Amino acid sequence: MTKSELLAALPKLAHADLAAVHAMAEHLLGAAVAAQKQPASTLAPLLFEAMGAALCLTARHENMPDTVQAKLNKQIPLVEEFLAQTFPGKSKTALTALLRMLMELLKADLIRIEIKPTYNSMINNLHRLPDVFENSFPGYLESGLGHLVVDKFAKGVAAKPVRKRKTQVASPQKA
Repeated sequence: MTKSELLAALPKLAHADLAAVHAMAEHLLGAAVAAQKQPASTLAPLLFEAMGAALCLTARHENMPDTVQAKLNKQIPLVEEFLAQTFPGKSKTALTALLRMLMELLKADLIRIEIKPTYNSMINNLHRLPDVFENSFPGYLESGLGHLVVDKFAKGVAAKPVRKRKTQVASPQKA
């Protein structure tokens, strides 16, 4: 049956049959839209947000063009593998802080090699994260101490705030 024949047959269907066709069409369209807009993993929105913070831009992951989303989805497994090997079992908060730090390091490295930092250039260079981290923290990856960097974030968050001493203002003296 061709599309034209199917469309010509629709007005002749009973209300219940038409409702079933409508439900099936919504189901099929919903699955297709959901498949396009779903990130490859839960890491994609965090990574995109970290890139935006490094670039001083505020774009939402949901509004990312499909071509950029596809590029990011190709790079996510490499980033996930690096994070799992180097920083296993970190909380979402620590992971967010780590990703922001990594994106700042990547941005600085792109500037160093004279590439303008943009979403696309950062996504295209995500495979270089281990090298960028190693250049910033020499020997940490090889010795398995990469987790100490993230642990420092956690200690910084849990630290007690420092209270400033109150200074007394001298009262004016009578002459």
